[in-house]
Amino acid sequence: MTRSWILRLAVGLAGLLLLVVAGVAAVIAFNSPVAPPRLALADTLPGLANWKAAEIPEVGRVAARDGAPLTYRL
Repeated sequence: MTRSWILRLAVGLAGLLLLVVAGVAAVIAFNSPVAPPRLALADTLPGLANWKAAEIPEVGRVAARDGAPLTYRL
């Protein structure tokens, strides 16, 4: 009787684990990321329509004291 009870418990836990793993896999497989919303502030920069890509300065890079890379335009 005790062995039967342990076997049922093991099968039940294995089934529950399988169900949880299948649920997580389904969420990962069928959920698609949403594009981030467009920021209104970016559209209100003065003269944005008149910017020429060739006139935008090159990106400069420098390492901070802790080694983290920082990028800037001058």
